[in-house]
Amino acid sequence: RIRNDGAIAGSEIVQCYIHKQESTVFRPEIELKEFAKVRVNPGESKDVVLTLNSEGFSIYDVGYSKWVVEPGLYDIRIGASSTDMRLTTTVELKNGVVPSSAAQKTSVPAQHTSARVFQTDQRRQQHVQVGPLDRNCLLVDTQHTWLGWGLVALSKSMAAREMRGGSGGHLAEKDLKMLDANVKNIPLRCLALFGKGRISFRGVDAIIAIMNGQYWR
Repeated sequence: RIRNDGAIAGSEIVQCYIHKQESTVFRPEIELKEFAKVRVNPGESKDVVLTLNSEGFSIYDVGYSKWVVEPGLYDIRIGASSTDMRLTTTVELKNGVVPSSAAQKTSVPAQHTSARVFQTDQRRQQHVQVGPLDRNCLLVDTQHTWLGWGLVALSKSMAAREMRGGSGGHLAEKDLKMLDANVKNIPLRCLALFGKGRISFRGVDAIIAIMNGQYWR
């Protein structure tokens, strides 16, 4: 429930995030899953209902080539932004699928994961460009370069093809949103794993060098 204690009417965007405790695969420190914009008059209170189903907890498993829900503990956080949380609770999902070994190989050390995602979120809010790129940077960090923009587009296309399973149909809007969020938060080092042998870590380093302006490295 939200309440307007001010003298004029205003709007608030109530946001729902999840955090997977002890995840075996790489995923952002917090993930925005639902939100609602509510207009509240002075002195008025309103109840806000946000619904999370199994799709809200799922990740795309590159080994199984499908969306899966990893069992375990999840923090549900409600707030006005990713840095302004007001309510937190924890739920346990007992039924699920243990991610494949291929998916688990995409993990990065926790100290890099949380720092990168937090810094990326801060840069988006402050419109600050990231510094020199490295293997632990996220794809979203590269979009200020022409090559990075192309990598994001190509990665989204490949992920969509995997999700369709060769059916040639169109993905639902909710699937496109999850795909976009997941792809943009992939560390650059994972391109070698997702490429299924088409690109090596040396190739990833060469791409990073080009995006850093080191064309003749």
